[in-house]
Formats: sequence, structure tokens, C-alpha cells
Amino acid sequence: KAVVSTQSTGERFDLSTHWNSDLAHLLLPALSAYELERSTGVCVSNEDFENAVRHAVPSGFTFKGYPSQFIHLDARSMFSDCLKSSVCSDIICLRGLQVKD
Repeated sequence: KAVVSTQSTGERFDLSTHWNSDLAHLLLPALSAYELERSTGVCVSNEDFENAVRHAVPSGFTFKGYPSQFIHLDARSMFSDCLKSSVCSDIICLRGLQVKD
């Protein structure tokens, strides 16, 4: 569990992350395909990934992701940039009621 604050606003976020090992295995090929597309321009189908996520996420639950790319290693700046997107900000601020480890 971590308390994170942004440089620009000083807003504080009480965050914790719970990784689901099953979903983690599904994310690696999707991330590789996304990086391949960004570096080569070759679009790889995500249909298999989407079907696997649908199968892994229990009924009534939602998987949310937000792709981002940075040319620096400043984590605070990355976090601040992510908060500028309403989609990403909504994901960061989600609170899970039944988080599966």
C-alpha cells in the first residue's frame, strides 16, 4: 500500500495494487503485441487476448486497462500525466470490493 502525491496539485492518493497471477499471464502477450504495433506499425489482432480476458474475468466484473507510452523514467511525471486522462484517472481511482489475488 502506498500514498502517492502528484507534483502539480499535491493531491494524495491512498493506493494499493493486487496482482492477479492469471491475468498477469494474459497481459504479457497483449503488451508485447502493443509494443510491436507501436514500434513497427504492424497491427496484431487482439482477439485471442480479448477472449482470454472475457474467460478469466468473473461475470459481473470488468477488466479495465489504459495504454500509455513515455520517453522518460520519471514515475511522478508519468502518474501526473495519467491523471490528465479521464479514462486513466478513473482506473487509478477505482476501489475494488472483491479483488482476487
